[in-house]
Amino acid sequence: MRALISLPLIFAIVGCSSIMNKTEEHWEKPGASDRDFNVDRGQCNAQAFSVAGGNIMQIAIVQNSCLQGKGWQLVARQVPRF
Repeated sequence: MRALISLPLIFAIVGCSSIMNKTEEHWEKPGASDRDFNVDRGQCNAQAFSVAGGNIMQIAIVQNSCLQGKGWQLVARQVPRF
């Protein structure tokens, strides 16, 4: 009987912890604004999508490499979700 009562409680705790531990990634560059990022991202998109016959993975690699080359770093952070 105890197992039947504690089972829903365990599911609730596990469910809440997975929701609260959501991570989100974003690009950062010290001293740069959102406008700076949008300009650099536009240039990197143009470079990435110019890869002839590139698949989505190749495009993403070129885009990420381009942004890193411009000084941007991909940063992960914990985001609480309720």
